[in-house]
Amino acid sequence: LFGADAHLPTCLLGLAVALATGRTSLIVQGVAGSGKTRTMMAAAILLRAIFGMRFLWLAQQHPALRSAAQDASELLQDAPDFTRAHFVRVLSGEETSSTAIDSNRGEAELHSAGLCIVTIGAAAAALSLPFATPLKVYISSADIAVIDEAQMTGSPESVRVVRSLPDSCLLAWQGDGRQPMGGADTPAQAESLARLLNKSPGLRGLPPFPLSGSTPSGKDR
Repeated sequence: LFGADAHLPTCLLGLAVALATGRTSLIVQGVAGSGKTRTMMAAAILLRAIFGMRFLWLAQQHPALRSAAQDASELLQDAPDFTRAHFVRVLSGEETSSTAIDSNRGEAELHSAGLCIVTIGAAAAALSLPFATPLKVYISSADIAVIDEAQMTGSPESVRVVRSLPDSCLLAWQGDGRQPMGGADTPAQAESLARLLNKSPGLRGLPPFPLSGSTPSGKDR
């Protein structure tokens, strides 16, 4: 992580600049096996330990989250139990693997968590409930959301989750554009996605100038 390629310092610098300048998106690209997940996880552990930031780690499918949870478990293997307790993977019935940071009490451990690893589908399901749950509350308070294997997103569920994040949340889109792409796999998903995308547009964060009247150059829009 601190080798000649400077993966971790570069990742930390990118996150710091994005946060300091009020940006809401950061792109992290790299070929498969280049160390994107491990580097971002190391950065998340440092930012949580130093600044107390809350991370939401999302992916469309379980394998990407499995790798993230394994990396977190290895990086935290010498950490005290109190520190490890801040990093939680919320499991669903479809996932059979296990790691040292898996939640044994469902979402209950999220009240004191600083990093939550969960599928986009599970996050969307929590957001659809008419009452508050620990996961739903956690999503609404995330400081940084890492979208792992971001090229696989684009489903209606991912749109709903991103739309529900706080305006101040930084989205770190992490992936490889040369890998298989995501989106709507079925006609029903395509119809649902089209309805979402055809709604009146909304903005995350603050625009650099008023949305009515004139642009900074003085030209009417």
